[in-house]
Amino acid sequence: MHGNQIRSLTLLLLLVICYKGLGCSASATAAHPFHISTAEMERNKMTGRFEVALKLHATDLEQALSAQEKRKIDIEKEARVQHLLTSYLESHFFFVGKEKLRLDEDPRGLLDPKQSQSKIHYVGHELKTNWLWIYFEVELLADETKTPKEGESPVENPPANPEPANTTATEEAKQSVENKSSDKTESNAAANSMVLVNSILLDVTEGQINTVAIRHAGKKLSLRTTTRQAWADLKFEVW
Repeated sequence: MHGNQIRSLTLLLLLVICYKGLGCSASATAAHPFHISTAEMERNKMTGRFEVALKLHATDLEQALSAQEKRKIDIEKEARVQHLLTSYLESHFFFVGKEKLRLDEDPRGLLDPKQSQSKIHYVGHELKTNWLWIYFEVELLADETKTPKEGESPVENPPANPEPANTTATEEAKQSVENKSSDKTESNAAANSMVLVNSILLDVTEGQINTVAIRHAGKKLSLRTTTRQAWADLKFEVW
């Protein structure tokens, strides 16, 4: 045998021993030369939530979770994996109002998760070779600090002498439809006044690139975040 053939057979034998003899996990695989995450998002018209499928390198996420928990994390063996994934997403993937960006203080937009105006709902995850897929929903939360519109009374201070209800059933039904239409308009406006903070793995891997493709009503919006800018603007006119 030639030298190259011997080296190739030796490498193959070592790989077989690693995967079958030692049962290597995702965290024991060879390092990869690039660091990316990709996500597909689509808004559910019924629930108003964004349904997300996130794909990233399992080894990178294990490194991030290990740093977060200050102990070695193996996704395949971790008993609290759902809690850890949800907690991590809550801190690194969220919506926030544009007015809360303080780019003069931090141009990257690495905001405190306490500023978040969204909530993560974990659905599931699966490991495919070296890639981890995480499925979850993002719910936009109402801004409780929002100032009431002109002529609108806060909930805690209702009018002292409300007018007696004298609308007919038809008028009430019409009012209900108008209220729903108004709610939808306000929800759309709220979405368009948000930015998406996606700082997944930015603090643990050099050169990390995160991409998000948002699909809605036949449109596609592509967002990209990096260590230079951890947030992306939502530019859809209509949700």
